[in-house]
Parts: sequence; C-alpha cells; structure tokens
Amino acid sequence: MPTCFVDTNILVYAVDYASKDKNLVASKLVSDAFSGESELVLSNQVLAEFLFVSTKRGYLDSESLERMARDMLQSEQFIKLSYSFSAILSAARNCGSSKRFWDALIAATMAENGLDTIITENEKDFQSLGLKTINPFKKALA
Repeated sequence: MPTCFVDTNILVYAVDYASKDKNLVASKLVSDAFSGESELVLSNQVLAEFLFVSTKRGYLDSESLERMARDMLQSEQFIKLSYSFSAILSAARNCGSSKRFWDALIAATMAENGLDTIITENEKDFQSLGLKTINPFKKALA
C-alpha cells in the first residue's frame, strides 16, 4: 500500500477490541507501520481526536493510550503533519453548512502536503471533499 493519510477511525478501531473484525484490520495497519512494512501519515488533529475518543470510550487506560501516541510521534514510519492557519481558513470555506469542519480540515491539511488518498471508513464525506478513499474494512469484512 502506498503511503496514505490515516483517519482517526482507523486508529480508534486499532484499540477497540469489542469490534473484533475491524480491530484486526486496523491493528494490522498500525502494526505494519510500527514494524516498518508501511508508512502512515497522520496529523496532530487525528492524533488528538484518537486520544480523545479512545479515552472517552475507555478502550485503553490513559497511560497505554499516551504510550501509543508517543510511539507514533517518535516512529519514522508515521509521518506527522500539522495543520496551518491557511488550512483552517480553507476548511472553513470548504465545509459550507455541512458541519463537517473537522473532515474539511483534514482534507485541507492533506492538500497542503500533496496528499489525495485517505484510509478511512468514512468514504462518503471525504469523497465529497475531493479525496480518494481506501476503506480497509470493505474487502476484509466482505
């Protein structure tokens, strides 16, 4: 798989052991990156969303989640991007009244960095923002 941006839901499923099939797929994507078999691109926004959602839902204790986030930040296989002020303005312009600002911010961050493909379960919203999507659960759960 080429280097792709990874959406929050993939990271969340990697620690959501109750969603067994999705957990297997997502945790493999993450472990492949940690082992050097692939690279994943993520943003500070995605990492923050991952920590917030996973903590709120109690998927792992806060120490384990913090360790996982720190490991992603320190790993060369996870390419880290930060959104810029111009990405914020672009997202505000492009989300319109859809209330999808945070998805639009991901799309704007990706565009600024020359990326057009995101690994996500949320195909419809990201396709509407002009991105190519890879849903890793489609083939695995078919």
